[in-house]
Amino acid sequence: MKLKIGIDAGDYYPNSPINSGIKRIVNQVLLQLKSQHYKEVIPHIYSFKNRGLLFGSIRLPCYLYKNHDQIFWAFSGQIPWLTKFLPINKVLFLYDLGFYQYPQRFSYPQRLIQQTNQSVKLADKIIVSSQITKDQLIKQFPNINANKISVCYLGIDHLLSINIKSTSPLPYQYFLYVGVVKPLKNLEKLIQIYDQFLKQSPNKKIKLVIIGKAQSNYKNSLLQLINLLKQEQNIIFKDVVTDAELVNYYQHCIALLNVSLVEGF
Repeated sequence: MKLKIGIDAGDYYPNSPINSGIKRIVNQVLLQLKSQHYKEVIPHIYSFKNRGLLFGSIRLPCYLYKNHDQIFWAFSGQIPWLTKFLPINKVLFLYDLGFYQYPQRFSYPQRLIQQTNQSVKLADKIIVSSQITKDQLIKQFPNINANKISVCYLGIDHLLSINIKSTSPLPYQYFLYVGVVKPLKNLEKLIQIYDQFLKQSPNKKIKLVIIGKAQSNYKNSLLQLINLLKQEQNIIFKDVVTDAELVNYYQHCIALLNVSLVEGF
């Protein structure tokens, strides 16, 4: 008898652009299940473009109950409270604990903290992507059973089979940032560092390329900073690129830059 797995895929939905690390994780897990032709599992993917406020708290538990799911994978980082009444094993995926460390960098930190506190208690298993995140989780929740936390490192298999192009994707040299464009990533500092570098460098033609899904309000504040520094022609944002294009950007950049305040990996 096949195992029924309910999957909260967050803001990922079939054929959606892969423009964040979490979407990539969900996509790769689903591809791996599909590659096995679902021999041992039946996945039920709960993902919608417009989730709404009641999706996670009410609608999702109803779907899990209706479909008789036996395991629940919470890729969204949230386990609904109502699932405590369901005969289902709950697996929580946590990517970082930035909202505990830098609440001022989030729009609704208290909501995230409350949801995570609840989810950690409800979870039968917690998956993190590094030992440091596991250590932080144990420090944040001293009474947690450390045995229910497993470290599962992120893979790169999906990039290894891509042929690297000999020509650069851009006709100029560039620094590269890849990741979600949100306050925790500290990109205002990266832009300021790049501005200072360019002022001191004899080569004024080096660009900064920022690839990733952007939070609109934060991106607008970055654009204001870029305008203030008069770097509009030198800093380029790209929301979505294919894996083949991404590999090419990695291959030909001068350096990959990251000044994030917290990274779960």
